[in-house]
Amino acid sequence: SSPNVTRKQEHEEGDMGVSDKFQLVLHVARKVQNQLGHMANCLEKIKK
Repeated sequence: SSPNVTRKQEHEEGDMGVSDKFQLVLHVARKVQNQLGHMANCLEKIKK
């Protein structure tokens, strides 16, 4: 029964890892979006 316990732990850690990666991707995406928004504002000012 010992290997089963190990597998379950690995599976849970794997799920946690995916969740963490997803959070990281969201965080990076928001940063990129903010940067693009800032650049767009600057370009608008330059155009005017």
